[in-house]
Amino acid sequence: MLPGPAPDLVEPDLVEPDQPVAPVLWGVVGVLTFSLTLPLTRAALVGFDPLVVALGRSAIAGLLALPMLLLTRQPRPSRGQWRHIAVVAACITVGFPLLSSWALARVPASHGAVFLALLPVVTAVLSLRYSRTRPSPLFWVAAAAGALVVMGYAVGARGFEGMHWADLMLVGAMLCGALSYARGSLVTPALGSWQVTCWALALALPVLAPVVVADLVITRPQAPLSAWAALLWMAFVGMIGGFVAWYHALRTGGVARISQLQLVQPLLAIAWSSVLLGEAVPASLLAAGVLTVACVAVAQRSRVSGRRRDLSRRR
Repeated sequence: MLPGPAPDLVEPDLVEPDQPVAPVLWGVVGVLTFSLTLPLTRAALVGFDPLVVALGRSAIAGLLALPMLLLTRQPRPSRGQWRHIAVVAACITVGFPLLSSWALARVPASHGAVFLALLPVVTAVLSLRYSRTRPSPLFWVAAAAGALVVMGYAVGARGFEGMHWADLMLVGAMLCGALSYARGSLVTPALGSWQVTCWALALALPVLAPVVVADLVITRPQAPLSAWAALLWMAFVGMIGGFVAWYHALRTGGVARISQLQLVQPLLAIAWSSVLLGEAVPASLLAAGVLTVACVAVAQRSRVSGRRRDLSRRR
C-alpha cells in the first residue's frame, strides 16, 4: 500500500474558506491510515517473507475489491482506460510494496519515512506532461532542496560507503508510487478515485494470488499474531478503507485544501515507528524529516498557487 494517494493533479479544486469540517476529518482518517503503512510493513516482516508481505496485502485486498465493484455495479473501464489501470496495478500492487518491503527488511521504518516524504513532489514532476500549467521557479527550488535534504541525511547516516541498497529500493518505491498517482489521475475523473484503486487490485489478483500461495507453502511461516494483524490491517483498512476515506475527503473538501494534510504523514510515520516498534529516533532523523516536510510544503503551496492564477486568467 502506498503512504497516501495523490489527488487528481490535472485540475485542482478551488475551495472557499467556509467549507465544512467533515471533509477534513475524513482526510485525517486517510492520512492516519496511510502513515501506518511503513511501521506495519516492518511489523509484518517479523513473521513473513518480504514477498508475502508485499504481494499478500494486495491479493487479500483484491478479494474485497472485486465484490465491491460488482455489488455497486461500477461501469467497466474502456480499453484505453485499462492501459492506465494496468500501470497503476503494476505500481501499487507489485512495485511499491515489493521494493518497500525489501527495503524495510534492512532499514528502520522511520528511515523509509524520510525518503517517501518527497512523494508528492515527485508525483507533481511526473505529472507535468498531463497538466495544463507549469510549476513556478519556487517549486523547483523547494523540490531540489527537499531532495538534497534526503540525500544528505542518507549520506550522513552511514556515509557514502555505508549507503545500503535499501536506499535505492526506497527511491524506486517512491517512483512507483508517483507514477501510479500520475497515471491514475488520468482516469479518476471518468471512473472515480476509489474505483480505479479497486479495479487495479482486481486486475492484479489472478497474478498475485498464486505467487503468494506458493510462497506460503514453500516458506511455511510461523508468524505471530502481531504479524498477521499487521498484514490484515494493511490489506483491508489500509488499501481499501484508507483510500475510500481519503478520496471521499478529496471529492467533498477539494483537492487543493485536503491534499495539504499529506504533509504531516511522514512525521506521523516516524512517530508510529517509535511508538509501535520502539525504533530510536535520533535528532538527525527528526531534523531531516521536518526539513523535508517543510520543503514539500513550500513546493506544494507554490504549485497550487500558480494553478489558481492560471485558472483565473482563463476565466
